[in-house]
Amino acid sequence: MSLKNKHVLIISYYWPPSGGAGVQRWVKLTKYLSRLGVSCHVITVDEKKSSYTSIDPSLEQDISPEVSVYKTNSFEPNRIYAKLFGKNSIPSAGFSSSERQSIKQKFISFVRSNLFIPDPRIGWNRYALKKAKEIIKDKKIKTLITTSPPHSTQLIGLKLKQKFDINWISDLRDPWTDIYYYPLLNHSFLSHRKNLSLEKQVLDKADHITTVSKGLRNLFRKKTMNENIKIIPNGYDPEDFKQLDLSSDENGFTIIYTGTMTEQYNPEVFIEAI
Repeated sequence: MSLKNKHVLIISYYWPPSGGAGVQRWVKLTKYLSRLGVSCHVITVDEKKSSYTSIDPSLEQDISPEVSVYKTNSFEPNRIYAKLFGKNSIPSAGFSSSERQSIKQKFISFVRSNLFIPDPRIGWNRYALKKAKEIIKDKKIKTLITTSPPHSTQLIGLKLKQKFDINWISDLRDPWTDIYYYPLLNHSFLSHRKNLSLEKQVLDKADHITTVSKGLRNLFRKKTMNENIKIIPNGYDPEDFKQLDLSSDENGFTIIYTGTMTEQYNPEVFIEAI
C-alpha cells in the first residue's frame, strides 16, 4: 500500500520549543514520514499557554517544512500552581517524583491526582479536540495518532474514535498506572480506579498500540485483549551525527545513557558490574 498522498493527524502535547526526549520521537518520525509522501498534520499546545518543564528552541530546526502544525489554547493548572507556590514547588518529572516532598508538594500532588484525572494537562483536551474535529473533516483524515505522556492526550483519541470512522494508533511512550512515580501521587481509591478504567478503555478501543520496548509491550498485553501492539523503539537520526567522528576506539568502548535518572532508579548494579 502506497503512503503517498495520505493524510495523518498526530496529537502531541510536547512539541518544539518544548525540550525532552518525548518531543523528538514524533518530530523525527514526521520528518521521515513526510519524505515518504505522507501529509502530517500535528496538533499541539501553544507554548505560551503550556506548562512545559523544559525548553529547547533548537529542536524547531528538526520540524519538516512539509508538516502542518496547529497550536491551540489550553487551561493549565500547573501554571496556577507555579504562581501560587512557586515554580520550584512542582517537581519536573512526573509532578511528584521525589519521596522527600514538602507539605506544599504533597498538597499539590493530592489535588493533581484526585481532581485532574489522569493528569493536569487534561485542560488542553477540549481545545485540541475541537481543532482535531475541524482537521479530520477538512482533510478527510483516516489515520489518527495520539502520543503520550501526558496520557490525557489518549482520551482525545478515545473521543475521536467514538465520533469518526478512523484508524486510531495509540502511541504509549511510557507506562500509565505503572509509571515509576505513580505510587507517589497520593491517589484516592476512586481516582486510582478511574485511572485504571481510562487506561483499559484506551488499550481496548485503539485499533493499534505502539510502544517503545518489549518490556512495555508485555506490560500492556497483560491489561488488554487487544493484540495489535507493536514496538517502534526510540532511536536516533543519523543526520544529527554527520559531523561527528564515530570511528571505533580499539582500546575501549563508550556507554551512553540518555534517559531520565531519578531517585527511584537503581544504577548501582550496573556500575558494580562495570
